[in-house]
Amino acid sequence: MVIKEAARILFVDLKAEYESLRTEVNQAIQRVLESGNFILGQEVASFEKEFSSYLGTEYAVGVLSGVQLQLADVNPSNLNLSIDSIKNAIRPNTRAIVVVHLYGNPAVVDEISEFAKGKGIYLVEDCAQAAGADFGQKKLGTFGDISCFSFYPTKNLGACGDGGMVVTNNEGLAQRVKSLRMYGETERYKSTEIGQNSRLDEIQAAILRAKLPYLDRFNAKRKILAKLYIDLLRDMPIRVANHKRVCESVHHLFPIIVEKRDELQEFLKANDIAVGVHYPVCVHETPAFENLGYANGDFPVSELASRHILSLPMQVNSTFITKY
Repeated sequence: MVIKEAARILFVDLKAEYESLRTEVNQAIQRVLESGNFILGQEVASFEKEFSSYLGTEYAVGVLSGVQLQLADVNPSNLNLSIDSIKNAIRPNTRAIVVVHLYGNPAVVDEISEFAKGKGIYLVEDCAQAAGADFGQKKLGTFGDISCFSFYPTKNLGACGDGGMVVTNNEGLAQRVKSLRMYGETERYKSTEIGQNSRLDEIQAAILRAKLPYLDRFNAKRKILAKLYIDLLRDMPIRVANHKRVCESVHHLFPIIVEKRDELQEFLKANDIAVGVHYPVCVHETPAFENLGYANGDFPVSELASRHILSLPMQVNSTFITKY
């Protein structure tokens, strides 16, 4: 069956986002071009200050996007790490826990933070998909000892290229990250350790500064679309991941679990509705991590989700959302 006269629905519409902020973005780019300063200048410094202020952290370091990994399975109800799976993965030599707020849905970071502190273990928050999300009275990214954000163009707060941010309340960690993003230098041409070139450029910082004041507004639109999906899909033979936390999620993606995923995906594509699969392969199934020694079946929840998950469009600049 094909739906007749269906309008094309994009998975995400970056052009529409640009049109809504054309003046602000163009002025930001023009400002950088006229300054003649393109790397680690005033725009980066200002964005680091503004983003850390938005989150409520002391330090933020803009970056361009030797440990042994121990993986943990996710919770079947929300596809995020649970405190039980973390406890099962902890080893005597564990130094840090990395908790991912997948799809923009907050993990139980309060419980995980309390557990990490009790064990004397560092907590790292991966907020790549959760910029602007709240957990209680705090922003995600403020629970960990150090947290990271991605500003890939399709993220909730997206640049026009690659970029990211590391935030922390620890001055020593902030200085270390600043050194590592610049070849490990503590002063010009003096590297005290091996680093890399991970500098956020001025144009990306200027664009992100222009977009940051609108982040909460765009996230509110994502919540409207997510609520619409939940209402319309309530009686369908599918499961919505993490739908009980709608008020907290910023819905970078809206994944559903469906039995005949591939058939539904092809049907929607045939009707000009763009969808995605996030993600079709588990970490332990990729060749790069074969050395960890895991086998198929070691992470049953993650493996099952990868076979049945489908992400619906999050076209938040649609006029339909405004009407709804």
